[in-house]
Amino acid sequence: MTLVARPDGAILHSDISGNGPPLLLITGLSGRAAFWDAALPLLAGRTLIRFDQRGIGRSSRGTARMDVACIAEDALAVLDAHGIATADVLGHSMGGVTAQTIAAVAPQRVRKLILSGTWHRSDTYMRVQFAMRRRVLASDPVAYVQIGALLGFSPDWVAAHPPAPDASEADATVIGERIDALMAFDGAALPPPAAPVLIIGTGDDRVVPPNLQQALHAALPGSTLHMLDGGGHFYPATRAAEFADVVNEFLGAVA
Repeated sequence: MTLVARPDGAILHSDISGNGPPLLLITGLSGRAAFWDAALPLLAGRTLIRFDQRGIGRSSRGTARMDVACIAEDALAVLDAHGIATADVLGHSMGGVTAQTIAAVAPQRVRKLILSGTWHRSDTYMRVQFAMRRRVLASDPVAYVQIGALLGFSPDWVAAHPPAPDASEADATVIGERIDALMAFDGAALPPPAAPVLIIGTGDDRVVPPNLQQALHAALPGSTLHMLDGGGHFYPATRAAEFADVVNEFLGAVA
């Protein structure tokens, strides 16, 4: 574990494991490094960097604005703390819009870019969904966690893995800020990535539906689109082996 101090007082907890070409893993709205637990052993042969985002898990909030640009700056600071100048970057959901931002503001830091379960511009479905989730979060954080599980996983997965009602008031405040940040993102304001881009999605994603991955693919000429057969929004956990195979193939062989 490496602690990364930010100028505004936030302390980010980051983890690094493995050996080989570096791959930065950026989690979505939950912000927790543990999101990647299922996929991590399947990405062997690489140096894997992940972190709890500010105000989430082991990382403190600090006083900086909470927007996608700030999270991108945090991610670059994590790379700096580990002495990594250039990395492959993989972002899922909100992590995907963060990854797009990194590729725009620091293109020299990104070798290849993987955008998973994410979007270029939100649509009416996403705006209605997250406005509803924001209202539920404000009144009942436990119900918010349950709704997120129902949207993100298949019914059989939820039956086998009941969502834990552990959302605290502090968590609700930070997650609310993060929802506002993700809804403010507009990829049309960014230059297209210079790095090769892989876009991954699945046909049964009810959080970020497949039409948004298709729109992202259309907005980034030269990108590659790979749609999985299923797995819900959280397919890096529920379909970890298939997900890792797609990632490894795009990134290329490692020694």
